[in-house]
Amino acid sequence: MTLALNVADPLLSDDYGKAAFDAVGPVLLIGWAEVGPGMLQSISQAGRSRQAQLLAVSHEHRAYEMSERS
Repeated sequence: MTLALNVADPLLSDDYGKAAFDAVGPVLLIGWAEVGPGMLQSISQAGRSRQAQLLAVSHEHRAYEMSERS
C-alpha cells in the first residue's frame, strides 16, 4: 500500500524517474522485512558456533598445558 501511495502521483504525471526514486524506500523496507529476521538468526547462530569452537580450543590447550606440567 505504501509503495502504491508513493509512486501513484509521479506515475500519473508521467514522471517515471521520480516514481522510481520514491519506490526505493518502501521496496527496501519490504525486502528487509523478509530477509532481516533470517539473516539476524544466521549471524547469531554463527557467533554462538564460533564461541563454542573457541571454548573447546581453550579447554584443549589448558588440558595440554596441565599434561606438560605433570
